[in-house]
Amino acid sequence: MDLLYRKLYAANSTKIMVLGGTCSHVTEQTALASYKYNMVQISYSAVSPRLSGEEFRWFFRVMAPETQLSDVRIKLLKEFNWTTITIVQAAEHLFSSTTEIMKERLKHNNITLNDTIPFEKYPQGAIEQLKKNDARIIYFSSYEDQARMACCTAYRLNFTGPKIVWIFPGFFDLKWYDHPKSNCTAEEILKVIDGYLTVSNVNMAEEDSEDNIGTSQKDYLERFKAKAVRDSQKEYQELLKSGREIQVAGEGRAPLAYDAVWAIALSLNSTLTDYIAEGIYLLS
Repeated sequence: MDLLYRKLYAANSTKIMVLGGTCSHVTEQTALASYKYNMVQISYSAVSPRLSGEEFRWFFRVMAPETQLSDVRIKLLKEFNWTTITIVQAAEHLFSSTTEIMKERLKHNNITLNDTIPFEKYPQGAIEQLKKNDARIIYFSSYEDQARMACCTAYRLNFTGPKIVWIFPGFFDLKWYDHPKSNCTAEEILKVIDGYLTVSNVNMAEEDSEDNIGTSQKDYLERFKAKAVRDSQKEYQELLKSGREIQVAGEGRAPLAYDAVWAIALSLNSTLTDYIAEGIYLLS
């Protein structure tokens, strides 16, 4: 927020649009502020359903809100004839609002909700409750770091096996379970969540199409990873030397950020073209 305000009050500068943020809770605050300044804001990864409210009428996004994926999760449950489910959710608005939508959809489709287990910061107690209740189908709604903590706890409690199915949010990175700051190894987490399911947006078209300047998806991905290796942490340099596949943090959402920038560029180009034709000029 401090950075946004400093940019808004910068001398000799006209702000028209805002790109971002990444996290929903940050975007909610900045979108409330940008609206007061008559600025359009567009995000590439904020999925909070609250951002669809009337108070965010000048806010747009290129990623569907998390609640819109609830219907797909219901279809997934019905596809496998799963008639009961337990929900574990972090105690934040993004996850609690998603849970409320899920409850409505579950009731409408005659699927039994065994329990809803919220947790504040650390999910250890929630996992202990899951094991006590012998939960089988689990929708775990949280951020990645909390999901890793939950999986490490489940591993230590030996809460594993082929009869336990985990469903996670779709905005996690591709290899979210493999993180250097995790309390257990990726192999241990995979033992817990083997065969886990997720429902997510399609962030890149299946066909290798080109954008307005002829950049193909392959070209984009190569440029993106090359810049990440060039600009980012030492770990990417070491991965490159070892020949291992590089998974950049946020890589799955990066195409949406690219699309959001294009949306801003095209809209500004159209607007400025009209302004210039009418003899209206903005300070840069």
